[in-house]
Parts: sequence; structure tokens; C-alpha cells
Amino acid sequence: MANSGLEIKGLKETNRALKQLDKKVAGRIARGGTAKMAQVLRKEMRSRAPSRTGEGKKNIRYKIKKLPGGVGFRGWVGPFSEAFYFRFIEKGAAPHFIPYQGRGRNRGKARQRKPVAFDGKVFTRVEHPGVRPQPFIRPAYEAKKREAVQEAEKRIRLMIAKEARKK
Repeated sequence: MANSGLEIKGLKETNRALKQLDKKVAGRIARGGTAKMAQVLRKEMRSRAPSRTGEGKKNIRYKIKKLPGGVGFRGWVGPFSEAFYFRFIEKGAAPHFIPYQGRGRNRGKARQRKPVAFDGKVFTRVEHPGVRPQPFIRPAYEAKKREAVQEAEKRIRLMIAKEARKK
């Protein structure tokens, strides 16, 4: 997951309108706005993600959590643990040695003695060539962060108007 933040400040009228509502209703509306923002970013990340099978794209998700003190919400968008390899695609990986993971008690000795079979060939050691970075998370975030805030504001205003009509 990309670890960068987008803190929304301003939106004074929207904030005032939220404060006039019941705390529970205002929380639901704020959560909905945060979710909308995350959905916009998720869609862009999925469209930019490199894919062979499409399974990795399905694991680009979002999660919304309440901030401590009940002041607001925080959202995370990006690949979750099932698509851990996306971090290597995003940032790249240096060439490295992959040791044989022997079984049993004598792992150290087994690692030196037993070969590794891969693609119909037998190796006693594997030198991974590394991976060039193919960033898609950061560029997706940078491209859509303003649109995400605008969409969130639209959703919040719509939900506030809906609540106002109920009264």
C-alpha cells in the first residue's frame, strides 16, 4: 500500500452542515465521503496495475477506519497481503540469491546438498535477476487525488441534503 496521506482541510460549509447533524449521522456521512474518495483511487490503481491474470487487480482494495478520538476517518487504498508482490512491481527489486529452503532438522546442511528444480531444470542455487520498477500506485494517486476529493465532497453534500429532507 502506498503510504502517503491526503488530509482534507477547508470545505467550511460542508463541515458546518455536518456539525449541525446528529453525531451518528454525521459519522456515517463522513465515512461515505471517505469511501468515495477511496473508490476513485482504487479504480485508477486497478486500471494502471500491470496484470497477467487479473487476480492482482482484484486485491487492490480499500479499508476505512475511524480515527482515535472519533474526529474523522482514515482510508487505505492499495494491494493488500494477497498481492504482496505488487510492492516489488511498484518499487522494483535488486538482484539477489535465493537459497534452497531445506526440510527437516538439518536445514543448513540440506541447503548445501539438495538441488532445486525449476522449469524442468535442476539448480543448486538460484540467482534472481531482480525486477525493474513499474510504478502504478503513486502515479494513480497523484493523477486522481484532486478528483477523489471533489467526488467525496459531492457525495457528502448529497448525503447531507438527503438527511435535511428527512427532517
